[in-house]
Amino acid sequence: MEFQPFIQINKFYLGGKWRIDNDFAENKSFSAKIVVRFNAKDVYFTADAAEAAAVEVNIDGAPTGAESGRDVKSNILTVQEKRRYHVISLERRGVHTLELIITKPELKAISLSFE
Repeated sequence: MEFQPFIQINKFYLGGKWRIDNDFAENKSFSAKIVVRFNAKDVYFTADAAEAAAVEVNIDGAPTGAESGRDVKSNILTVQEKRRYHVISLERRGVHTLELIITKPELKAISLSFE
């Protein structure tokens, strides 16, 4: 059984290798992760990538389906330019865990926002 640390609400956790800058965090490894527990209806991810980067989007340990935001197609967000991406859209506000798995290095994670 894998140990699951307590994930505090409204705090994010990074997995893999990252370079932290004042304005962004840039992943430096394949399959880097961002994990956050949130209480919201909608989740937005502001990011940038020099080349198109695929990001797997999971909610509560499973691939997104009906919960996918408008920028997620078949559980994958493609980051192609610096902008705010809509990753989660729920029917109502609730506490959930979001996991973003970035398939290749060099994506710049700028912010996560919740509404």
